[in-house]
Amino acid sequence: RGFGGAPAAPEGGALREIHDVLERVKAGPEEALLGDESPALRRCLELMDSLTLADVGLEDFYRQWRKSPPRGSETYCMSVVSAEQYAIDVFLLPPGTSLPLHDHPHMAVLSRLLAGRMRVRSVSPSRPGLGGVQSATVEEDAAVAEGSPSRMLTPSRGNIHELVAEDHCVMFDVLMPPYAPPQRPCRYFEQQASDDGAAGPREPPYTVRLHEVPAPSRGLPMLVPYPGPHLRRGWRPFT
Repeated sequence: RGFGGAPAAPEGGALREIHDVLERVKAGPEEALLGDESPALRRCLELMDSLTLADVGLEDFYRQWRKSPPRGSETYCMSVVSAEQYAIDVFLLPPGTSLPLHDHPHMAVLSRLLAGRMRVRSVSPSRPGLGGVQSATVEEDAAVAEGSPSRMLTPSRGNIHELVAEDHCVMFDVLMPPYAPPQRPCRYFEQQASDDGAAGPREPPYTVRLHEVPAPSRGLPMLVPYPGPHLRRGWRPFT
């Protein structure tokens, strides 16, 4: 039995198809650079658009979790597949929790919100893959709901983002390639004032200054067992 008492599910069709597409590519960094021009990533997005909680074996788990979150303020990560060139993860965010502003150096990330509602802020860095202080463009600051189209960030577009849960959220992610410190560390940022000095809410796109900060000491996702369909699997800590 899996996390939260949910029984392990059999192999799943849509999830298996996504896995098989990724297995055929075997070129994480190169494919990430292609972004929207990658046939493999476009195919994954198409498959993800129809993906449901049932497909990933979490439908019953989600119902239980909504009634009784394991620890209300904590966020969780389930590692579905961990490989050298790609990873498939599921993130669980209770209402009011967040994944703070962070980057994905030299990576493409495909995301599908399987349940819930969240606020997404996506930022394109001026110096992709680097930390420190830099200018960046806020591309999006909007609410995203269950059933919204799958999304992709690339090494240069929307690569830094923040996710704030407004409901019990389940986010399905494909990372290509996955984090691998020190070559691909997960860096955290704070947004400073906009470059033109304007204050208050604004409509994207607009330019801001980002300042790299240490990883939060609390609130990062805890790795928990994945009770869904059995694919190629390996334990990989969230970093």
